[in-house]
Amino acid sequence: MHRFLIAILVMKVCLLATDTVCRASNREEGHQKNHGAFKLSEVPPYASTRVHESMKTSVEIQEDQDATDEFFDPWVVQQIRLDITPSDQAAMMNALPERIYVPATFHWNDSTIENVAVRFKGNSSSNPQARHKRSYLIKFDEYVKGQRFLGLRRVALDNAIQFGSVFSERFIDDVLKEEGVIVSRSNYARLFVNDTFVGAYVNVERIDKSFLKRYFGNWDGNLYKNHLGGPGAILEVLDTPADYAQSFEPKTHQDNADFTELRELALLLRDTPDQEFAEALEARFQVDAMLRMMAIFMLAGAFDQYTGWGPHNFYLYNDAKTGRWSYLPWDLDVGFADNAFGRVRVIDQWNASWPLPNSPRPLIERILHDTQLRTRYRAYAADYLERYFHPNKVAERLDELWAVASIALKDDPYPQRRVTNPRDVGWQRILDSMKAFSRKRYNTARAQLANPLSEPPVYREDRRQRGPSPGPPSNDAPSDLRATTVEQGNVVLVWKDNAEDEIFFAVQRCTGPGCTNFINHVGAEGENLSTLTDTGAQSGQTYQYRVYAVRRTPQGPQGTGVSNSIEVRVP
Repeated sequence: MHRFLIAILVMKVCLLATDTVCRASNREEGHQKNHGAFKLSEVPPYASTRVHESMKTSVEIQEDQDATDEFFDPWVVQQIRLDITPSDQAAMMNALPERIYVPATFHWNDSTIENVAVRFKGNSSSNPQARHKRSYLIKFDEYVKGQRFLGLRRVALDNAIQFGSVFSERFIDDVLKEEGVIVSRSNYARLFVNDTFVGAYVNVERIDKSFLKRYFGNWDGNLYKNHLGGPGAILEVLDTPADYAQSFEPKTHQDNADFTELRELALLLRDTPDQEFAEALEARFQVDAMLRMMAIFMLAGAFDQYTGWGPHNFYLYNDAKTGRWSYLPWDLDVGFADNAFGRVRVIDQWNASWPLPNSPRPLIERILHDTQLRTRYRAYAADYLERYFHPNKVAERLDELWAVASIALKDDPYPQRRVTNPRDVGWQRILDSMKAFSRKRYNTARAQLANPLSEPPVYREDRRQRGPSPGPPSNDAPSDLRATTVEQGNVVLVWKDNAEDEIFFAVQRCTGPGCTNFINHVGAEGENLSTLTDTGAQSGQTYQYRVYAVRRTPQGPQGTGVSNSIEVRVP
């Protein structure tokens, strides 16, 4: 504990001096002077990745010499500066809800890179009326072919306000890395635009070709992104390989993508006999990493993944060298929140011994039905419960994260809140709420693992679990829905907001001319929203769209009536 207090005192001294640099006293000899970052006086005992010797690979051994290690050092608060002309800043704002790139100059430490491309990132940042800070994506080779920053093609700065990801993303990323699971590195950053402090961000390693080269040694295989769920997202068998294009976006070898291998994976999950399944899956999928993620996501309450409530926010990479798929999680900003949004029963509906909160999920179901794989999963869950998720360990780690985050958040002008639990206002209240979650999760998980289920759990249907749905026609329903941009991966929808005290907007979509089987497709928390972007729209498809708002009522969230419907054909 005394080391922790010393670290806090040293950081507070750092904040009193504009150009002072705080450095870890026990860092390697000869570590270069770091002009753009604050360091803790001492690295916590679990700061470096712990990899089981049996799993250590040449890629992981080489990570010590990676030029990006300093940029993603988890115990450093980075300072990033962007120079953007006033006219280009105005162009970014005026183009919303479309997110356009503009030229900028990027500064970090002693590095300056001109002619980089900058745009806002994410649906929440697309709303012209948004009152929170906007996320940024910096792309280095948009204007200068082959330009890189420390070998990186992109830098992603997440606003970290939606779900308390100031803490959740870092906590979950760190535990995954310590267990040898391939996941994006992340740390905190303070962003300045034209020397004006914009706010604190989570600096998250982008999953792209640079990421694949670092962790897999190649990007010869196909990388697919699922951002919003949709047909095929649960890895069910669809009629044709092309049908997976509705939900999966190829990120490598786009010109040759035919999605055949995704359908083959779905067929393996559906058709492989039970007695052959474990061996067949091990041959084609990184199963051990998936078992570890199942345990960690359950214990952290990271419900916005394939393993939880929303089968989205993940990549799948088919490594051409090994012939095996890897599940790569993205957007781990949701966690440590029970009864999230007032309707997601994260603890009560996620049994630690049989972690299947929602079905169908062919990959998870087949794993849990296999005795050998289920036993391995339970061993990881029991181990992690005590080693990482004991309430005392969670509290200690969150306090360590707060010590670093408090530097990044100094003078941040935006509200201290998380949407999953709106009553959590103020960073201390958020931290206390996360610690309370960990106590309840620990007690229930310990009891469930001590008395494991012998078959899948059956949960009492809760109307709240079905998610928001439209209400009857109403005067406060959104109106004047239209599409302002229509292209693959970028259908920008705008409407007139007529509701009051709304907490959520949901866009529904169906596929085909004149279709009426609408389902919730994309949504965003907040009030006074008037735009969302469908990043999963596929070329050649025809969609119908409509939108509705969700209000908070004593009986739970209730939807307004729906807007007008529009038909959009993506060229």
